[in-house]
Amino acid sequence: MTRALIVPRVRVFAGRTFVLGLGAVLFNVAGLSFADAFSGLTIEDWSGTGVNTAALVVDFAPGNGASDSFAFGVRFGTSPSDTITGLQLLQAVYDGNPNFDFHYTQFDNGAYVDEIAYKQYDSPPIPNPTGVWWTYWTSSSVGQPWTSPDFGCSSRIVSNGSIDGWLAQATGDDWNPNDWSQPIIPCQLAGDANMDGTVNLSDLGTLIDNFGKPGNWLAGDFNYDGKVDLGDLGELINNFGKSAPVGSSVAIAGMNVSTVPEPSMLALSAIGGLALFAWCLCRRKRRQSAALR
Repeated sequence: MTRALIVPRVRVFAGRTFVLGLGAVLFNVAGLSFADAFSGLTIEDWSGTGVNTAALVVDFAPGNGASDSFAFGVRFGTSPSDTITGLQLLQAVYDGNPNFDFHYTQFDNGAYVDEIAYKQYDSPPIPNPTGVWWTYWTSSSVGQPWTSPDFGCSSRIVSNGSIDGWLAQATGDDWNPNDWSQPIIPCQLAGDANMDGTVNLSDLGTLIDNFGKPGNWLAGDFNYDGKVDLGDLGELINNFGKSAPVGSSVAIAGMNVSTVPEPSMLALSAIGGLALFAWCLCRRKRRQSAALR
């Protein structure tokens, strides 16, 4: 994709990939204190400066798990109350990352994004013969559900902790968001259901509550097969007590996580006890479900 300015179709290239995170991790930059709200996410890179953070997620292939989804982080604003638009969020990523490009067309009622590219991925311009469209999603913060707004990204108000998502999918003539897939947020640590950067009892509770049901990452589906089952419990047990390293860029496949501290024999015994406890609860849920049939 050639970098150029096209009128009236404006080619924009958005910036630096970043590592998003959620949690209570604090760090100082130029004497300012920042709370990293995206520590549980795999961020390609960060761009921009400021006291606020927001994330951009771009998913090029629904159904392929996190392997084709990328998250970028942006810092902005000099005051916690400062905001930017969804279009400015895309522009900020373009400004910091030479591998990220996007097109948008400006209409009277707002900007229409019709092409996004990153590294080897390049969505076709829209309209296109395959019927692939970029669908737009927003979330107030990590751990909150996606919503499909009825306005364009130039009207979207992005505040501190917000996440915007773009997903390329073949919607055809179906413009009902309830029928669409949703962007997958690339997370650092399998088992971290609430994406706070640590796998702990809270995540185990979420998995148990949703065991045997269809679900996504927030429900405990850590292997992206669309359901919460023993495979996901195994992922959680393997990482129980671990924390995602701050500032790293780690994909779920080929995970490289740090443990704080290294598990002791006592901790390993506790994990084994949790596994047995979870297994017993799962069996009870199955029996209760069978009794109701």
